[in-house]
Amino acid sequence: MHMKEKLKGFVLGIVVTALLLCSVNVFAADFVKQTIQVTYSNIKLLVDGKPVVFGKDSKGNQIEPFIYNGTTYLPVRAVGEALGKKVDWDGATQTVYVGQKPGEVNYMTEAVEPYKVYNTTVYTLSSPDKFSMAGKNYKTGYVFGGYIDSYVLFNLDGQYEEISGAIGAVSWKFTTKRNIAIYLDGELYKDIVVDPLGMPEEITIPVKGVMQVRLESDYSSAGGTNGDTYVAFADVLIK
Repeated sequence: MHMKEKLKGFVLGIVVTALLLCSVNVFAADFVKQTIQVTYSNIKLLVDGKPVVFGKDSKGNQIEPFIYNGTTYLPVRAVGEALGKKVDWDGATQTVYVGQKPGEVNYMTEAVEPYKVYNTTVYTLSSPDKFSMAGKNYKTGYVFGGYIDSYVLFNLDGQYEEISGAIGAVSWKFTTKRNIAIYLDGELYKDIVVDPLGMPEEITIPVKGVMQVRLESDYSSAGGTNGDTYVAFADVLIK
């Protein structure tokens, strides 16, 4: 059952009426039904100075924070998403997940949408086409190449710790080398030269506190006159 249907977006209970002072039916973890008194007082929530907009539940009722026994309870989904985290509900275990689930793989292509893409092919999990490096197929990633410079820009908003993935050659004509340069907040972190005859290289990039990441591949790095080499940053994980 979806979280909005089970909890209707609240950390505590299911709101059945929306009066200033009202009775609310709540289901505890052991499914014991109780009646509590809560207070609504038009509570507002701002995250980093930006107001959080609370939506409506499955019945069209406006969701809002409330006070119970001196404690303010907030809609977990709205708060989680305001912090840039996905929120999931597991009805089987009665568990709310904010951010990654234990053991979950978080591909960058699914977590952070680039705000600028130039001559770069982005392969997501839903992309019908895939690519390979050194005979191994990859699910997601960013492919750069052709007779032109390529780049992709991301706004991480300082929310992540590290990025990791494999860098290698996808295809080529004349075994000409091509680079992938990694910039963190405008500063060059690493410039990796990819040899089409070599194996993919695993790399981990520390991005704690980083706002912008730029991945760039210059055609001039391939000699500028021939090559048409395509390189990729593949199965990139972010956490």
